Amino acid sequence: MKKVLTNWGKRYSLLKDISYQVDNPAFDTYHYLKHEFLSLQPCAFYGSYSLWNEKSKQTVIHLPLFMDNKEVTNPCRAPFGGIQHQVKADSDLLFDFLLQVESDLRLAKVDAIKLAFPPLIYDPESAAVSINSLLRIGYSVTTSKINHYLPVSNSNFNNIISPSANRRLQKCHRQEFGFKQEPLQFLPQAYSFLVQCRQEKQHSISLSLKTLEKQVEQMPERYSIFSVKDGDNLISISIAVRVNSEVLYNFYPASLKEYNDYSPAIMLTEGIYDFARQNKFRLVDLGTSMLGDSPNVDLMRFKKSIGGKESLNFDFKKEL
Repeated sequence: MKKVLTNWGKRYSLLKDISYQVDNPAFDTYHYLKHEFLSLQPCAFYGSYSLWNEKSKQTVIHLPLFMDNKEVTNPCRAPFGGIQHQVKADSDLLFDFLLQVESDLRLAKVDAIKLAFPPLIYDPESAAVSINSLLRIGYSVTTSKINHYLPVSNSNFNNIISPSANRRLQKCHRQEFGFKQEPLQFLPQAYSFLVQCRQEKQHSISLSLKTLEKQVEQMPERYSIFSVKDGDNLISISIAVRVNSEVLYNFYPASLKEYNDYSPAIMLTEGIYDFARQNKFRLVDLGTSMLGDSPNVDLMRFKKSIGGKESLNFDFKKEL
């Protein structure tokens, strides 16, 4: 149920809603801000704020929020959330929107608001407007994370990677490893392999199989599973997410430790890059390159060797 909090002349209405749904967005909504994904989150939903353009009949700002004790946050459990908007030509709109949201949250006795944003490279112009507005009204950066991405171009993959990565890629091809897009029914086997690889590195996995299965079942068109096999033996896997029509996120990659001499992850990335080219994605998000709060130097070096470029993503907080 939508409630009009205020009208800004005849052009805009600030709305508060207890629904996950956003009406006719002026932007290409990110996967982690879509109502289908939000409805599966384990946190209590506080509500969403949006700015409706009465002239174009579009939502130009969208901010869903979840409860976290006496604070509100976005995301609940996802790589990012934050605000999505299309107000590049009028940056004060977002500034005024945030002030109005804060006023409403204070009336509800909310103590603080926390927002985690996608990598800046997703939409640099919108990110600049968001960060400028947040800093102007007193938000603090609580976390900054190094992210890597692959720009998708007409160049072949072997032309964008380092000579050493190319040698390993050719070694995989000579060994006749096979890249394949797996059906979504392969998810349990893929997940089991992911857990095995994470255990080899003494790393945990952020989602349970049950949670991941629910997400894939709810939005099957958003997920893809890619594999590299040595004969029938699975040696590398990735569960990828279509964040929107421009961004493919290499969400859960993993490779067997015993195949480190071949680096099948390079062949896996080649296949994902080719898939992204064929499907007209602008970039492949390779994820953050952090070990706790510090940069993971080895991972950064590997991502750079396969053509990865650096970006940043930020988490913000403001006490109310």
